Amino acid sequence: MSTTTAGRVMRRRRLALSLLASASAAALAQPAMAQVAWDGDVSEDWKLPDNWSGNAEPGATQEVAINSTANGRQPVLSGANTTASVQTLAVGQVNTGSLIVRDGAVLNIGNNFLGFSLVVGGVASNGSSSIDAARFADGTLTITGAGSRVNAVNLFMGQGASTRGVDEGGAVGLVEVLDGGRLSLANGMLLGSSFRENQQFTGRGTLRVSGAGSILESTGATNEIRNLSRVEILNGAQVLSSAGSNWNIGGVGGLTVDGAGTVANFGRSVVTSATRSSFVFSEPGFLVQNGAVASMEFLQTQSSNASDSTAMLFRNGATVNAGSVGLFGTRGIMVVQDSTLNVTGAIEVSDRFLAAGQGVLSLQNANVRADSAIVHGQGRIIIGGDEGAAATGAGSYDIRSLSLPSGSRIILNHTATGLTINSNFSGEGLVQHLAGTTNFTGTIANFFG
Repeated sequence: MSTTTAGRVMRRRRLALSLLASASAAALAQPAMAQVAWDGDVSEDWKLPDNWSGNAEPGATQEVAINSTANGRQPVLSGANTTASVQTLAVGQVNTGSLIVRDGAVLNIGNNFLGFSLVVGGVASNGSSSIDAARFADGTLTITGAGSRVNAVNLFMGQGASTRGVDEGGAVGLVEVLDGGRLSLANGMLLGSSFRENQQFTGRGTLRVSGAGSILESTGATNEIRNLSRVEILNGAQVLSSAGSNWNIGGVGGLTVDGAGTVANFGRSVVTSATRSSFVFSEPGFLVQNGAVASMEFLQTQSSNASDSTAMLFRNGATVNAGSVGLFGTRGIMVVQDSTLNVTGAIEVSDRFLAAGQGVLSLQNANVRADSAIVHGQGRIIIGGDEGAAATGAGSYDIRSLSLPSGSRIILNHTATGLTINSNFSGEGLVQHLAGTTNFTGTIANFFG
């Protein structure tokens, strides 16, 4: 992918994020609407009118809040022919709240003039007063069982952080889609509140989709995973995204696709700017493993701190399909370990505008296919073990052209007895052959390294 295209992806990402975030910011400028509150006076049955303030089940034009009650009861929407509709829903707005949708029930959540729909853990506002009020918020939504479904315009989670110090906490949201349940979002999600001046602890959310038949559907432009927030797609679950969907991972957030039969289509892009002070295999920004499959058009890292790494890890039989890959910024790292990376276009390692860029594509017993690869700055492609490390398996390599400008390297430190490198080489970089037997079958007429 060209740098121009990458820039367009990032500009569109910022525009889409600003549109989603503006929904929460707008809340400060609008008058508050009366909410229907859960009180659970009689039972846990959502459909029973006496369990709601005003003794009437909320309807499609009403805003609903679920917080803790003196009797300890929290709502359950249950039954194959049971449907409920509300305008907005906040679960755990200022303290602890939970909701279970199960056994085939369907909950439809609309959208109000503030632009938000479903909030789990906190508030749909980044204003200091609202965020601070929600610092102890703790919301949980569980969608479980075949046919159980929640349809919402968008999802906010963990929208709350303290202005008073670390001990004051931050909002926490948890949404679980289990055992054939489904969550459908028309305009995407925002997990984790934005950092604001004087905040000491930011909110976070976890969205977990697990089990065969469980589905997360997002047709919105932006899905933002911030701070300590995580999205986990596990154990045969699926992600269905529209062609224009973008998944952005920031702070120390994470996106995980795990398990045989787990298939995630992320639409247009997955971009991670999530950083670690050192690359830890157990905590990459984007992780695909154990036979899972993930697909997207653009796959990118965007790191900016020279001392930090922005990492992706694909291991243990994972398959990742992308139109292009860009390991941009100062230190973007992708490790493909006992897995397959299919790229129909180009792989770029490091940023062409950063001479000190140290991007790494590490292929450890990996199968990699791409039309072309270019390594900028001080970037490296490693086949097998890194320099100074033990040799490992090589897997297979099919990249038709490889550009190694001055300062870049490809390191061959593998245990194979007949690895074929079919690239047509160009540039003035370095080929370091440390271990293994490698057959070079491409042309070198334009390579002067």
